[in-house]
Amino acid sequence: MRIAINGLSARFGGGAAYLRNLLEHLSEIDHENKYVVFSNPEEKDSFTVDAHNFSIIVPGFPGRAVIRRVLWEQLILPALIKKYSVDVLFSPGGMAPMMIPGGCKRVNLVQNMAPFSDELLALYPLNRRKMRFLMLRKLYPLFIAGADANIFISMYSLNSLQRVVRFDRDTSKVIYHGKDEHFKPVAPDTATGFVREHYGVDKEFVLYVSNISRYKKQLEVVKAYHMIRERGAGVKNLVLAGIMVEPSYYHEVLAMADSLGVKDEVIYLGRIPQEHLPYLYSAASVFVFASVCENCPNILIEAMACGAPIVSSNSGPMQEICGNAALYFDPSNPAEMADRMLQVLSDEKTRRDLMENALKNVKRFSWEKTARKTLEVFERTQG
Repeated sequence: MRIAINGLSARFGGGAAYLRNLLEHLSEIDHENKYVVFSNPEEKDSFTVDAHNFSIIVPGFPGRAVIRRVLWEQLILPALIKKYSVDVLFSPGGMAPMMIPGGCKRVNLVQNMAPFSDELLALYPLNRRKMRFLMLRKLYPLFIAGADANIFISMYSLNSLQRVVRFDRDTSKVIYHGKDEHFKPVAPDTATGFVREHYGVDKEFVLYVSNISRYKKQLEVVKAYHMIRERGAGVKNLVLAGIMVEPSYYHEVLAMADSLGVKDEVIYLGRIPQEHLPYLYSAASVFVFASVCENCPNILIEAMACGAPIVSSNSGPMQEICGNAALYFDPSNPAEMADRMLQVLSDEKTRRDLMENALKNVKRFSWEKTARKTLEVFERTQG
């Protein structure tokens, strides 16, 4: 069987992490089928796998704009499918050709639930970003309905999308993301020493790892942090880490921190190497995750794997992923967020229970399991 994977949408964040781990583990368990992976130039090296049956190809892709990618997928990709005699096309970015050569089956996966989140869309004016989400809201259902099989990465996404598009639930499967093996607890002294040496953070801190975007609610996190400081919390810093997707929003966050008198305590680290993250998760006094829209957030799985005490948004799939390994809050309510943080910071039993539950709950997630179940879907489409 020849399997093509359209990886052009995987540029950063959860989408790139998903495809990188999936390819690595597929290459370990499947030595028979042939794989052709279409990649962006900037991600080619990260998707390289050392296996004779995998080929990474960088096509002449015309830029990053969604409309250009849609045109490439509709007009050029079908010819490549024919050229490589593809039996199964896997589209983990949610978009696939509407017309493909006969005999080729389509397996679809939607990573991005943002276009279907009314709460998220309400945060943005009618700008370029919102127009992109609205366009994807129209396009994704077409690709889901036309697929021979659909993979969902949470029950939340399956149930949410079934309310807006008709597809065959019998040919659909929920397959969660996995856990990278290097995410594990680091001894407290080692973790705090590493964070001090590499990032200059030598005080107890609240940690939030996520892209800087309006729907991630960093503004509300700053407000909640100010509240816990006003109420005597012992933490001395709020550490933000992640790609700055929306620079204008980041400046709003800084302005809010300044107005509240905590600007000097808010530390933005930018994008963090994967190998450094376990030290940050392990050193944090409390880990907060405030996003209003996710699908199967890798960050929560990583934080659990490191035994972090988590307080999380109650939106979307968060409770499905974390279960009893987190305390939950309304992400639009900074006061409730602050209450949850203080509960962790002031109650040692709550903190210890969350850390223990995290390490138990994360055992559900495995990239090998993800790869095996995904391969089963590919094989099932061939009868």
